[in-house]
Amino acid sequence: MAKYYKNSQQQIQFLIDTLSITSQSKGVDLGCQSGEHLQKLQNISPTIYGIDLKKFSNLKNFYQLDFFREDIPLSNLDFAYCLSPYFDTDWWKIEDFLENVHSCLKMNGHFILDLFHYHTMKVGDKRQTHRLTKSEVTVSTFTREPDRVSLQRTIIRFDGQQKHITGVWRVFTQDELVTLLDQQGFMILHQYGDFDKNMPLDWNTPISETKRLVIHAKKYR
Repeated sequence: MAKYYKNSQQQIQFLIDTLSITSQSKGVDLGCQSGEHLQKLQNISPTIYGIDLKKFSNLKNFYQLDFFREDIPLSNLDFAYCLSPYFDTDWWKIEDFLENVHSCLKMNGHFILDLFHYHTMKVGDKRQTHRLTKSEVTVSTFTREPDRVSLQRTIIRFDGQQKHITGVWRVFTQDELVTLLDQQGFMILHQYGDFDKNMPLDWNTPISETKRLVIHAKKYR
């Protein structure tokens, strides 16, 4: 795996710096999962909340809900962020998600959306990755289609068991993403690669060099 997948502290520091998080900040982690980022940021401010589709009873300020289909029960927030989202077919309802995020932010509130930088893959291209642990081998094949990247993953355990996983990520053009955000009242401020404020993203950068597209936007209307 690339370094930035493992370096959660880099991601956390990026959020602190980009969103200017202080002890008075109010924000929400959308798709917080087990709360690795959320809990570190709650050490700075107690008014940072977590939302996820799954239940994590150990987390403070946590809501279990589907933010594509249920209203976010928060308002007047300074910021919201969503890191490495896996929305599957809900990617094609992203307008509903953005509208929900917009409603929970105050005017000029900030929004960080972390996407995989798949759009530089050519339609029809395939990429395969392998991961080896003490108990299993994982083979993943990513295929670029016109508006998405599809995943076929096989996990082969050394005891002979196998598991097959499929998935899909939507691929946006730059113009499409700008338009989607603007229609929901967001203005893009910056675009970064790999959670690095010193790496403004060139959309032509190959995925082999920059694997994450981090959008920093604000609510302007």
